[in-house]
Amino acid sequence: MTRDEFYSLKTAKKKKKTIEMSEEEFELLLKEAGLTKKDFLNIVGCYENNLYRWAREKQYPPYIKTILTWAIKARKYENQTHNILENTDERQSEYELYKSLKAQNTNLKERIKEFKELEKLYLEILNDTKS
Repeated sequence: MTRDEFYSLKTAKKKKKTIEMSEEEFELLLKEAGLTKKDFLNIVGCYENNLYRWAREKQYPPYIKTILTWAIKARKYENQTHNILENTDERQSEYELYKSLKAQNTNLKERIKEFKELEKLYLEILNDTKS
């Protein structure tokens, strides 16, 4: 390895790949992901000091934004799944109510038929007594 190659390698190692992000943007992403700083630190596996340094320098490792983006997507997916399940429960309840009302309706139709038959019988009896 030549001297120039060595120094270019050393310089490349010194340059940390970071992304610029304000603390407010970071906080907003955390909130959108539904995470606390403590939760986030547990996921990433780093210390609070790192987080303060990143915020002070406004330079975050690129994986931070990636993790938060995926956490936001996961939260949205979870919310959609929850909404679908809630709607399914509501539909199930509505279907059970429909079945119950349909059974009551059928029962009432049968009773109406019985009353109509009774009405015919009463009318026949009244007509027979008048004659």
